[in-house]
Amino acid sequence: MVLLCHQLTDVRAGDRHERMGDPMELALLELALKSGLFESRYRTLDRFLFDRERRRGSVLCLTRDGPRIYCKGASESVLPLCETVLNVDRLETPLTEEEKRKIEYEVESMAHEGMRVLAFAFRPACDLTESKHLWEKNLVFLGLAAIQDSPRPEAPEALKKCSAWL
Repeated sequence: MVLLCHQLTDVRAGDRHERMGDPMELALLELALKSGLFESRYRTLDRFLFDRERRRGSVLCLTRDGPRIYCKGASESVLPLCETVLNVDRLETPLTEEEKRKIEYEVESMAHEGMRVLAFAFRPACDLTESKHLWEKNLVFLGLAAIQDSPRPEAPEALKKCSAWL
């Protein structure tokens, strides 16, 4: 899913090939490639790009199981859209309020450790002509990914300024 649901740019210079974009997306892509757990034959049909207001992005793909919507974003944005969860046996079960609270607790724990946490979900797409605004509903929760969120380069200077004001 990470291989499909990203906003990285392919850059080719001679025989070199690189991807450019958000460091977190680059890290997730590298993890996915190293895992070997991906389907390279999926074809992206359309995208609903990430934006700061929705705090998520989605992609419509053609898979061997038919068209699917894959969604990635902030857990507080994705989790409320999920109705079911894919369990360890790869079966969909209802996502209960208790399970949601457990997921939210895990997200808070990882965030407290300085991690940036993303949630992943999907659903079959029945109608390829449906509006993008309808894609992100009745999703199946897949899981979370957490990546160490390093301070921005400008953070030390900003902290110095704040300290000077106190």
